[in-house]
Amino acid sequence: MNNANLPDWERTDEVNIIVGFFNTIKEVMVEPTLFFRKVKLGDGLFKPFLFAIIMSLIAQVFSFLWNILLVRNIFDMTYQMLSQFEINERIFFDEFFKQFSGAGSFIYMILTPILVPVFIVIFGSIAYLIMLIFAGFKEGHKLNYNKTLRAIAYSYAPSWISVIPFFGGFIGGIWVLVLMVIGIREVNETTTGVAFTGVFGIFILVICCCCLVWILLFSGIISGIPR
Repeated sequence: MNNANLPDWERTDEVNIIVGFFNTIKEVMVEPTLFFRKVKLGDGLFKPFLFAIIMSLIAQVFSFLWNILLVRNIFDMTYQMLSQFEINERIFFDEFFKQFSGAGSFIYMILTPILVPVFIVIFGSIAYLIMLIFAGFKEGHKLNYNKTLRAIAYSYAPSWISVIPFFGGFIGGIWVLVLMVIGIREVNETTTGVAFTGVFGIFILVICCCCLVWILLFSGIISGIPR
């Protein structure tokens, strides 16, 4: 296989690693269909996973900084507006702030190199299984587990948008999901509908499980009421 057909991030022997990194971000976000057709030609997971880890770390670092700089001010303003709070309640909010924007965010940032690959494998495995159920045995679909993971990893490219405070993380997250659908569609040579089902079927599955748990709990409460 000609390395020239792979994403620049995977051509470090020919392209400067920094140039390749930024070229890859641009291609994923500007020309996703063409880019993921390149992703389909490779098989390795190390570089795509490393790319996802770096993008996620960028997002987590800025999220941590914004939490420290902005959330602290919001809490201070809350103290001033709600000056009638008792001292114990203030202590509670201080502790909550430490967990929300301090230690909690920092620990998550440190664990990102481990959590991101684990998430990609779990998410990709479930998405792949859902696609197998819906289209795996139909003619014309070429589902490939390895390439599905590669597509999901490169879909992390818009994570850098988290550098924008407040709404950056939300916008970046939506963009990531859209890229996942496009990427999975292209690398598996399947339809948008099948790719969409694979990506969003996970959320539907989680919602259904939560509803089932709620129904079981509610049924238990009802059955326990004396008649």
